[in-house]
Amino acid sequence: MLRRTVTAKRKALTNDLKDLLRRSRTSGVPKYVVLRETLLDLIKAGRWRPGDRFPTEDELLERTPYSLGTVQRALRCLVDKRILIRRQGLGSFVADLPKRLDHSRHCKFVEQLGAGFLPIYSKVTARRVIQDTGPWSRCLGPAALYLRIDRRIGIDNDFLVVSRFYCDPAVLTYLQDCAVDELNGANFVALIDNRCNVQVRTLGSYVTVQKFPKEICTELGMKPNALGMLVQATARAADDQYVYYQEFYIPRVDRPLYFSEEVGFVPDTHRALRK
Repeated sequence: MLRRTVTAKRKALTNDLKDLLRRSRTSGVPKYVVLRETLLDLIKAGRWRPGDRFPTEDELLERTPYSLGTVQRALRCLVDKRILIRRQGLGSFVADLPKRLDHSRHCKFVEQLGAGFLPIYSKVTARRVIQDTGPWSRCLGPAALYLRIDRRIGIDNDFLVVSRFYCDPAVLTYLQDCAVDELNGANFVALIDNRCNVQVRTLGSYVTVQKFPKEICTELGMKPNALGMLVQATARAADDQYVYYQEFYIPRVDRPLYFSEEVGFVPDTHRALRK
């Protein structure tokens, strides 16, 4: 009975792969990209859930028309994007998919045809209280402690952005006390307004190109001292006090990053960052 069930599942997977590959095959698109996106679609559809063991290279070779090199490259992309986790001696497993972030204020990348913005997925990788000072302390002012939230942001499963968010935990208490999962995929501006009762009025972004710190290069899979774009984002309330300071580390990509002035928001002059 068990053997019949396993055989049926394998046959269903083979049929699903063939169907998706047939529908997604596009002239000019590399084969590994077609396979990668097909596997990702199946993960999103629930074929494999977080924690499930993923098919091996040999199993995918049996069920797809691709070479070993194509299969390996597609799987490596999924591992690099943290969709899959490799465990020594055990194989690959499906990771928790990041939640989609809607209406991002600071991280809007334009689609290739310029028809809209790429979908964004965010996941908190760390949340802690720190005493360190830096650009955030110049914005937020002197404080005994600062709350730092680290996020990994996936841009359309195409590339990663690393975010460092700083605020005063005495002001934005909810961000420190809530379950971490509530912060995954969350629009922080909306969360601050709805949960912390602090209305953000002024947004700003200060952009520079510089060498990334070692820890950022490691997280993004870049070579040490690699150049990238640093976006220092700030938000201020109606009383002109800074609400948060945030950093976005963006690797070199060919996607335009869009900044806009929205109704109800006034551009920040970044006086604190220029000190």
